[in-house]
Amino acid sequence: MKKSIENIEFLLKRFYTLNEVPIHVYNSKNEMIIKIGEKDHNQDPFLKDEVLAKKIYEQSTETLYPILEIEEGSFAYGAFLDKQKRCYIFGPIFLGGSSISKMNEYRKRHGIMDREYVMKKKDIVSLAKILSTVFFILCDEMIDEKKILLQNEKRLSEIMVADNEIEQYQFEKTEYGMEHLSYQYEQRYLEAVENGDISFFEGTLIEEPNALNKVGTLAKDSEKQLEYMCVSSTVLVCRAAIRGGVNPSIAYALSELYLQRLEKCKNVQEILNLHQTMQLDFVMKVRQQKEKKRNEDYIEVCKDYISQRIHYPIKIKEIAEKLGMNHSYLSKKFKEKEGITIVQYSINVKLQAAANMLKYSESSIAEIADYFCFASQSRFGDQFKKKYGVTPMVYRKENKVIEFSTK
Repeated sequence: MKKSIENIEFLLKRFYTLNEVPIHVYNSKNEMIIKIGEKDHNQDPFLKDEVLAKKIYEQSTETLYPILEIEEGSFAYGAFLDKQKRCYIFGPIFLGGSSISKMNEYRKRHGIMDREYVMKKKDIVSLAKILSTVFFILCDEMIDEKKILLQNEKRLSEIMVADNEIEQYQFEKTEYGMEHLSYQYEQRYLEAVENGDISFFEGTLIEEPNALNKVGTLAKDSEKQLEYMCVSSTVLVCRAAIRGGVNPSIAYALSELYLQRLEKCKNVQEILNLHQTMQLDFVMKVRQQKEKKRNEDYIEVCKDYISQRIHYPIKIKEIAEKLGMNHSYLSKKFKEKEGITIVQYSINVKLQAAANMLKYSESSIAEIADYFCFASQSRFGDQFKKKYGVTPMVYRKENKVIEFSTK
């Protein structure tokens, strides 16, 4: 059912009351039509910096799902478009860090002069939950916070442990050990990590608040109990990721960096959210590793197939069908890895074999060209000279093996 602006504003005000996250709504002409949360004009970054809303609006048009925008690793916005092309922007929220210096930088960047300006401190998972709920109500589409986080994987790279962080930490790391969780709880997700099975986590992370009921008693205090559970889980997930193909030194460094972040968590919810992020981070790295290996495997199969059929014309669609792949995708991935096209690779293999025939056989150049399915002798000659710098005839004269010469 189409909702009026009045009904939408009523709904959004209720959400602001619950979460205290500012909300701005823009129409398709990039005009603000609803403003909730920032009462003072001088404290509203969207009113002080018109480019900010335009930037987020444009990013929202690139996808059908809610987006998460991270600014300088410490501030976040969430946004989506409804069917009337209205853009709903939630935020900013403060993700944490050196609050005074970061907040000063934020104010300066967006033209806010009021030094009393502050924003709600929340984590990215909480923002994703807000987006999930409002998106469902206004757009009648169901997408939970896990899928939103996965859809925004690249944008979240700023707040996940970066590769250069891992590399820097590896110089000073020491391996971290901790007791295991209960066997039943371990088996619940470790196999999914090892397999890079993101769909498993999409379906089960929602149950995370019940995690305390699934492990043995590690501490009398509930927050400390959860903290210990998170430590144990991180260590176990790290091992599972190694079994799944992630480089051990990277996996160990990643786990220890998440344990250091755990130290900074202030309450149960922050620990739970960190645990979710940690699991997603590891399972994504396993998935990426498996995808890389799979790409390398089918490219090697492709090269082997070409080598076995050098006496036939090259047909990319035929190779793709043998591999059960789309021919365009195969061509793209092959060039990315090998630096040349499948056709050029096939020509190079044929030319190498042809060079051997010129050295060791008495076959004529025309026969060799025909044997390797070149369109013509002249075409063969052009390709051969391009690769070896001389014509087939000159190559034969300079490289002919005497034992095979006609007496």
